[in-house]
Amino acid sequence: MQAISRALRRGVLTLGLLAGGMSGRAIGQDSSDVTSLIPQITAANPFARVAAIGKVAELGHQAAPTAPALLDALRCERMDVLFETPQVTGIRQTIAAVLGKLGPSIVPELQTCLQSENGLVRVGAATALYRIDPSRHRDQALRILIAALKADDETASDAAQALESVGADAAPALPELIRQLGHDDPAVRCQIGHALAALKGDATTTHLQNAIKNATPLQKVGIAFAIAKQTPESFPQVEKLLAEGLRDPSPEVRQQTVWAIGQLGPTSQPLARDLVHVLSTLNPDPREYFFGGGRLGRLSFDPSLALVAMGPDVKEALSEALDSEDPRTRLMAGLALVRIDPNAGPRVAPVFQQARQETNQALRWVAEMNAVPAAQSANQNIDTLIEELLQSTGFGPPSPAVGQLSRLGAEAVEPLMKVLETGDGQAAMKVTQVLAAIGKPAVAPLSKALHSELPRQRLYAVNALAMMGPANQELLIEALSDTAYPVRRAARYALKALNTPEAREALTKSADHR
Repeated sequence: MQAISRALRRGVLTLGLLAGGMSGRAIGQDSSDVTSLIPQITAANPFARVAAIGKVAELGHQAAPTAPALLDALRCERMDVLFETPQVTGIRQTIAAVLGKLGPSIVPELQTCLQSENGLVRVGAATALYRIDPSRHRDQALRILIAALKADDETASDAAQALESVGADAAPALPELIRQLGHDDPAVRCQIGHALAALKGDATTTHLQNAIKNATPLQKVGIAFAIAKQTPESFPQVEKLLAEGLRDPSPEVRQQTVWAIGQLGPTSQPLARDLVHVLSTLNPDPREYFFGGGRLGRLSFDPSLALVAMGPDVKEALSEALDSEDPRTRLMAGLALVRIDPNAGPRVAPVFQQARQETNQALRWVAEMNAVPAAQSANQNIDTLIEELLQSTGFGPPSPAVGQLSRLGAEAVEPLMKVLETGDGQAAMKVTQVLAAIGKPAVAPLSKALHSELPRQRLYAVNALAMMGPANQELLIEALSDTAYPVRRAARYALKALNTPEAREALTKSADHR
């Protein structure tokens, strides 16, 4: 059961996003009737719970009477089983954020919960206290969160995520965060890495650099990631550490290095050949990343996704790897190549066919679950290609329609933008990826969509522009002032990922900055 729990924690089951999107649909009550929300927060129906929490977020201070129910929900948040758990782990951070919106009147209850035997409750209460009044509750909240880093896996993971959200104010946690980079649970190590990366500043960088000397191999990987994530231009300083991590005799260290490389994305492209060289030592078992749905999440250890994250410049190294004598290398390189370029399907097909005959169960499973796209005619009708794109499941390599539509460029932009107007979130997710690949011809209509009366249209536009990189960061900076919180949140995450000087300055000045 622990393995299943960890697999889900590594996935992208972020029910916190559902909390806002479903609130008006599942409650069926007057938004002013706070008392009707209380039983729904701990109801048997998980969607009712998620929707109720979303409605509480909308009501803010008015919903203060729901605090005990929210805290009770935190007590039941452990991922003990797949479908009988009260909620999925991603909602814990949402509950803490919602508690922080209820205002100072719930501070006494939160203070009492800091003494709870349940670590998840302690972390949630501490996070909420900090959000309510950072200047007043910072030191107390940090003491709880730092201590929680040494608790059980789930509590430590939540504490690291909370410290990440605190950002620079969490500087006192730096020594303990570095120590916990060697944590037994890989998901905790990843969350701690993200927390360290959020502690930006010259003093933090100096501390991290000094800590390398006496660090364990696992700690070195986490430190290298944090330094490069904070300032991508410093990557050459830590490149050697990550290269050594890929060659480390410990599978845990190699796995953690793959995670770091994937999270750094194009910044880590100089390590492409190093990663390809060690594919034969890495685990291709899809159970390590199945719940990622073929996409790079915060906790992904999938080597092929790490290669994809580096960008199209790695295609040459991947093509060469298809001739490797090692079946793991061939399969993972082939999977990465076809994700980057669906037109490589015919060349990769024999690799997948061979893998289906392998005695290694993991190799067979990967090959069987990822059908290679066949070559398609370049003159297909745009509407047909869009239909094929929308019918794709999202698992395995991208639909061949992605490459076809991307090459059509400006000609495909208007039909793709019409899909965004339907408001279908699943369709929008696929279409924004194509618009991002088309690039410059799509910027003008996406810029126009940023001024749509519909928040979802503005959100889709931000997501597409974010995938295009720093060239359009001024539009993302503009979106930081959007009236809809989901739009501002998406812009904030995008700018944090870009991490340019302009993006960092804009984030510091934004109204949502803490």
